[in-house]
Amino acid sequence: MRAPARPDRRRRLLVAATLLAAANLRVAITSVPPLLGAIRHALGLGLVEASFLTTLPVLGFGLMAPLAAPAARRFGLGRALLLSLAALAAGLAVRVGPDAATLFLGTAVASAGMAAGNVLMPALVKESFAAATGWMTGLYTTAMALAGAAAAGASEPLAQAVSGLGWRAGLGVWSLLAAAALLVWRAAGPGGTGPAPGPDPVAIWGRVARDPVAAALTLFMGLQSASYYAVLTWLPTVAQADGLGAGAGGLLLTLASVVGMPLGLALPAWSERLPAQALPAAAVSLCTAVGLAGLALAPGEGLVLWTVLFGVGQGASFPLALTLIGLRTRTSADTAAVSAFVQALGYGMAALGPVAVALLREATGSWTAPILVLAATAAVQAAFGVRAGRPGFVRTEEQGAQA
Repeated sequence: MRAPARPDRRRRLLVAATLLAAANLRVAITSVPPLLGAIRHALGLGLVEASFLTTLPVLGFGLMAPLAAPAARRFGLGRALLLSLAALAAGLAVRVGPDAATLFLGTAVASAGMAAGNVLMPALVKESFAAATGWMTGLYTTAMALAGAAAAGASEPLAQAVSGLGWRAGLGVWSLLAAAALLVWRAAGPGGTGPAPGPDPVAIWGRVARDPVAAALTLFMGLQSASYYAVLTWLPTVAQADGLGAGAGGLLLTLASVVGMPLGLALPAWSERLPAQALPAAAVSLCTAVGLAGLALAPGEGLVLWTVLFGVGQGASFPLALTLIGLRTRTSADTAAVSAFVQALGYGMAALGPVAVALLREATGSWTAPILVLAATAAVQAAFGVRAGRPGFVRTEEQGAQA
């Protein structure tokens, strides 16, 4: 009797667990903007206070990222990801509690889980899917975008549909997705996946911090994330100022996510085969800049067109940034360390986006100036994308001075 093909089955389960885990890495954020009005009304939050509901997760990404790589080195990538999913599921359940304190506490706990997942996913892909890194990066970032788009479009209708719960129903339902990912990841047997032995990730950050490739990666990802989270937070509000309803604003976020998925899926695998990735990095960044400039200068009937351009640019920029982290490192241990470094600083920059836009909006009384500033940052992002797209590796202690 032929033995069952357990390795193949486990690999398929690992693919499913990876994609389901990735699907949870944005829904905690994208589910909030369509409900901001209802949350502000129910809990008495001001404009800047409300912006922290999307800024806090991004800030958490930056603050918690340095802890993810050491955790993976100690427990293995799989177990570290399992712990991150547990934190995410718990945080999503807590944030629908009775008051603003539980809302922000749950958001902070969920943010810690998402931060670890963000850092460890590129390393997991490099370790477990080395022969198809580009395609797997495209698949898992597409899963992130698809689930994020679903959360943006469905949260407000769910809040309307469930009588008596309101915005809590629109947010709480996503804890079920996190619980499902936790169960599937546990079934995948994550203990067998871990990074190759290497130096303490924190120990190599001194050299990484002085490396021009790491700097370019950080600024490319940081500027991309700053514009993404700023638009994610305020696009529904901008749409309402233009005469559309809260639900329509959520659908615009869904549109921005969906239109970027095809290119976001294909670009990592295609870029991986190129000798350099400077051209695609510049092209997608400039697409984002044009979309943002259009949102600032010619909204109204052009709102859908500019949202599409922004969505295509952003939908491709993020997976390309993660692909570049893998391409500019030699081992999965280095990938985890550099990923933590890049995301700690990059998301720290990104956390400023939603709050800066809110402050500029209050100072100028218009959405035009803050969105134009975001367009300018996307143009600067293109320059750093060109540098990050050149061949070479981030230097670590064990790699000497080779660039």
